[in-house]
Amino acid sequence: MDGMKPNMDEFYESIGKEMLAKKNRVRNIIGDKNWGEEGKYKEIIF
Repeated sequence: MDGMKPNMDEFYESIGKEMLAKKNRVRNIIGDKNWGEEGKYKEIIF
């Protein structure tokens, strides 16, 4: 890394933002018609 120290706070913050963006993606597409599929999707992500 050529003397550059990793910024772990920024790393974890970006992961958190990514998960928040993904968590309702299936619900936004299929609505609340199939909670089982939404649950499977969230389990895969997390």
